[in-house]
Amino acid sequence: MVKSILIIKLGALGDLVQSFGLMRAIAAHHDGARITVMTTPPFAAMVEQSGIADTVIALPRPQFWQWGVWRDWVRAARGHDIVYDLQNNDRTEILYRLSGHKNWVGKATGYDAQNDKNIHMYEAHRRNLARAGVAVFGHDTLSWMGEAIE
Repeated sequence: MVKSILIIKLGALGDLVQSFGLMRAIAAHHDGARITVMTTPPFAAMVEQSGIADTVIALPRPQFWQWGVWRDWVRAARGHDIVYDLQNNDRTEILYRLSGHKNWVGKATGYDAQNDKNIHMYEAHRRNLARAGVAVFGHDTLSWMGEAIE
């Protein structure tokens, strides 16, 4: 049974907002699991307010030479039963390789519907999640955004 999940979504704002429905689908698929979302500092408060995550980890995007930040990323990825990479970029592929994580859903392990440049990011992620057995039931209502994010 999956007890701990890491979801990686660093930004940008529009992509993050569109990913809330994907994150809720992951949480529903793993009902009862502890959900951690790794994002960047500008978006941490928004993820916290969404109520999706039990824990939010806010880390800067590392440059190639910033070994201390890479170390923090690797530490954040370890200790979870499964990692869902909703960022799917070169940095998260490097993280996959550095972390040695065996249960990773995303571009780094062949779940790469984004190779088809004719589909939207949301649809690519939906297809990747479907391959992993996660049914995406739609976009998030964003009803939790009724108040100012602090």
